[in-house]
Amino acid sequence: MTRVDSYRNIGSILLACLILMLPSLFNGFPLVYSDTGMYLKSGFEWFVPVDRPIVYGLLIRMSSFLGLWGIVIIQNLLLSFLLFFCGKELLSSRTEYYKWHVIICALLASFSSVGWYSGQVMPDIFVSFIPLSLFLIIGKNPNMLIRIVAGIICFLALLVHYSHIILGILIVLVLIAIAISKKRDSLSLKNLLAPIALIIVAGISLALINLRLDDHFGWSKGSSVFVIGKLLDSGNLQNILSEECDSGQASDLQWCTYVDQLPSDSRALLWSPESPIAKLGGWENSTEANNEIFKIIVSHPGYWPRIAADAGRSTLSQLTENSLGSGLVTDWYSKESSPPYQFVKKYFPNQMNSYLLSRQNGNLWEQGLSFNFLNNLNYVLIILSILLIFCSYMKRVSVKLNSELKLIRNLSLASIVLNALITGSLANVYDRLQSRISWIFILLALWILLILFQNLNKVWLRMKSSESST
Repeated sequence: MTRVDSYRNIGSILLACLILMLPSLFNGFPLVYSDTGMYLKSGFEWFVPVDRPIVYGLLIRMSSFLGLWGIVIIQNLLLSFLLFFCGKELLSSRTEYYKWHVIICALLASFSSVGWYSGQVMPDIFVSFIPLSLFLIIGKNPNMLIRIVAGIICFLALLVHYSHIILGILIVLVLIAIAISKKRDSLSLKNLLAPIALIIVAGISLALINLRLDDHFGWSKGSSVFVIGKLLDSGNLQNILSEECDSGQASDLQWCTYVDQLPSDSRALLWSPESPIAKLGGWENSTEANNEIFKIIVSHPGYWPRIAADAGRSTLSQLTENSLGSGLVTDWYSKESSPPYQFVKKYFPNQMNSYLLSRQNGNLWEQGLSFNFLNNLNYVLIILSILLIFCSYMKRVSVKLNSELKLIRNLSLASIVLNALITGSLANVYDRLQSRISWIFILLALWILLILFQNLNKVWLRMKSSESST
C-alpha cells in the first residue's frame, strides 16, 4: 500500500465518521435516552450500577474533554473503522474501496437506524461492533495490526454491557458449530481461539472491576430482577405462584406473600416503590427470593415448554420490532425530573443550552424529531434487504459471492437473531433493542449489490476487451 492509499483510507474513514454523525448533528446535540443519566452518574461518581457495568460511563468520562460529543465521536469513528475494513475485505479491488465506503455510510446514515444509535449517549451501537470485529479477527485479513485493533474494539464492546458477553458466547458457539461441520473450509477451531480468549478475559475483567469498585466479584446484582419481570410479562410468574404457593412443599416461598400484589407489567414491578421487588429488599436484596423461583423452574420440567414457547414467541416478535425513534421522542428529557437533564446539567453545565435547544427537546422553534416517514422507509428497505440476502443463498447468486462475504453474512444474521433471542427472552420486546442492530440487514444488501456489480463490471470489461481485440 502506497502512502497515497493510506491517506485516502484515513480520509475515507474520517469523512464517513462525520457522515454517520449526521443524525446527531441534525438533532443539534448527542441523542439521549432515559438510561443516559445513569451512565453519566456511574462514570463521574465511580458508581457501579446494580444492573449494568461501569465501563461505558468511564468511556464518557474519559472523552468528556470534548463534552458529550466526545463519546459520539468515538462511537462513530470505531464504527467507520469497522465498516471500512470489513467492506475492504469483501472486494477484489480493495484499493478502490475508500470511494464506496463513503457512499455506503451515507446511505446507511440517511436510510437506516445506524446513525440514530451511533449518535446516542448509550452503549447500544456497540452490540453491532461484535460481529463486525469478530469477522476481522477470524477472516483472511493478513494485516496483524487491523486484527489487533479489531480485537480491542471487540473487547470494549463486550465490556459495555453484560448482555454483550452472552451474545459473544452464543456467536462463538455458532462459529464452532460451523467450523466442526466443515461448511466453511477456511474456518477452523484454531481461528476461534482469539474470540474465545476475548470473551473469557472480558467476563473476568467485568467481575474484577466490580470487585475493585463495589466489593462484589461477579456481574450484575440485578440480573435476576429482569428475568422475574420477563416471567411476569409472559404470565409464567403468575402461573408458577398460583400453582406452587397452594402446595405444601413450596408455600414458604418468599414470593408467595405477594401473590395477590403482582403489578400488571414488568415496568411497575421493576421501578414502583410499592412493587413486590421493593418489598423484598430492592434489586440487590431480592436475589435470594428470585432464585427460589428459578430453582422451581429448573427442578420442574413441566414449566419448561411454557418458558420455551414464550422465548420463541418473544424472539420472533423482537425480530419485527425495528422502529428507529423508540425512546427518543418525548418532552420528558427537557424536564428537570429526568435523569438526562439532571446529569447533563451536573457534569456538562456549559452544554445545557445546547441540550435544551436540541430538536429532541423541541428547541425554540418547536422543531422536534419525527420518525414516521423514516420508519416506513426503513421497514421497506429491511424487507427488500432480507429478500436479497435470501436470494444470495441461491446457487446462481451464491457462486458469484466470495467466501468472506458468506462468512460475514452468516455471522451477522446469527448475531441479529441471537440479539432478538437474548433481549426478547431475558428482557422486554422493545424496538430499541432490535433496531440497534437490524440496520446490518441493509449493510449486507449493499455489500452484496456491490460485489455483484463488481462481477458484472468485470464481465463487461472482458467482453469489451475481446471485441476490441477482434
